Amino acid sequence: MPRWLAAVALLLLATWVFVDRHRFLTGSPDPLGIDGYWYAVQLRSLLDTGHLHYPGAPLALWIMAPLAALTDPVAGVKLGAALAAAALPVAVYALARRIAGERAIALAAAALAATSAGAFYLPTEFVKSAVGLPIAVAALAALGWALERPSRRRALLPAALLVAAGLCHKLALAFALVGWIAPIAVSLVGRARTSRVRRQWLLLGLIAAALALLVAPDPAVRAGLFTAEADWSIPALRDGAGGLHFRGEPALAGAFGLAALGLLILGRRLPALRPAVPAHSLSLAVGPALWAIATALPWLDAGDPQGLTFRLRAIAFLPLALTAAAVAAAVLARLSRSRRMVVFMFATGLLLVRPARYEAPVVRVDPDLAAAVAAAGPALAPGAVIVAPERHIVFMATWYTGAPARLRPEPVPPARRARLIPASYMSEALARAIDEARSAAVAPPVSLHRGHPDGLVLVTEPTWEWLLARLPAAERDHYRAWPVH
Repeated sequence: MPRWLAAVALLLLATWVFVDRHRFLTGSPDPLGIDGYWYAVQLRSLLDTGHLHYPGAPLALWIMAPLAALTDPVAGVKLGAALAAAALPVAVYALARRIAGERAIALAAAALAATSAGAFYLPTEFVKSAVGLPIAVAALAALGWALERPSRRRALLPAALLVAAGLCHKLALAFALVGWIAPIAVSLVGRARTSRVRRQWLLLGLIAAALALLVAPDPAVRAGLFTAEADWSIPALRDGAGGLHFRGEPALAGAFGLAALGLLILGRRLPALRPAVPAHSLSLAVGPALWAIATALPWLDAGDPQGLTFRLRAIAFLPLALTAAAVAAAVLARLSRSRRMVVFMFATGLLLVRPARYEAPVVRVDPDLAAAVAAAGPALAPGAVIVAPERHIVFMATWYTGAPARLRPEPVPPARRARLIPASYMSEALARAIDEARSAAVAPPVSLHRGHPDGLVLVTEPTWEWLLARLPAAERDHYRAWPVH
């Protein structure tokens, strides 16, 4: 494929991604996603004070801050997410070009990433990951460029991109680090004057280190990562409807990861399966392949929408695109030019019939709920701190009221607590107690929802204790613990 044609095709692909994602994101005037208001609060704080309202990795937010300054915090997040989504296929193309050595294969990999269900989901729910992952992929591509002619000056670019990925999101940093290990190992082993056995042990050790990076260091996260019962459907998220599969992308990525590793190993003995690219370029596919295999293990617990498994499998399209490029390079190396054209035409047809979007899991704002949260502001006592059991409501409360809001009540003095309780959080007994409190000798609950008196209720801490005293013992213990989600 001529360079100019690949450039034009890639530009058109990135433009389509930006327009498609931005059109979807701006279809609602409110923030999208469970953390949509978190981003709006953070950008508003950056513009007003120069500091983040909540501590966190800052780079993605700083990148979006100029966009928010040109528009507003909500529109700035959506514009930044759409631009990040458009940058991802460009970064995938650059890395796949090094892995496969051919522009057509790299372009197909970019199109595979751009048209995936996970890639559509990412800028709606996980915006920081959407910004960080193109940087992480670019860091891998830059590493391949630096290893062509190693020097300190060339090492600066991949190192800077790696740091930038970490400052965006730890998931992006993990993906980049896993991808870095094999190319650096190949480069070091190629120079080392060691025996063949010692080289193999060194490679195995580095591969084990790459797999270890996929496991979060937090013991609580590790404890909830695996389940004893295997789920061979490999869902990204298991739910009552049979599982959120992202159209099978996690399972497909695992299969391509195994195929890519197998072909890379066979390519050392069968020159016909070896693409005409350097060893350090081929090794750029090892990390994505290991990532795909590890995240496709059927024993990973996919039952928690906030769990690590869901976050790992939500980006399965990325290792899928990169390992597919490695597999295509090995398979096409044995085909004639005419047969290659048939394969490319077939692949193009598959890409064109892929659905352009996947909207099912996207969290949208209920206008009545947003109005109810906004109505809490005038009802708050001076110095009150809102305590809500759902983080979506917490961020929404901070955005609309300007008052501090938290998930947990413990750090807040009882006299300053104002509990914001949605109907979904109420048992029948608690709803009855709230109804009784409206006519009792306590500060009455404030009904904020315009559609239902119990839709969203604001209660002071003395009233909350009065409510708990009227609940059955088991429910009293449950609500006193204040479970959050």
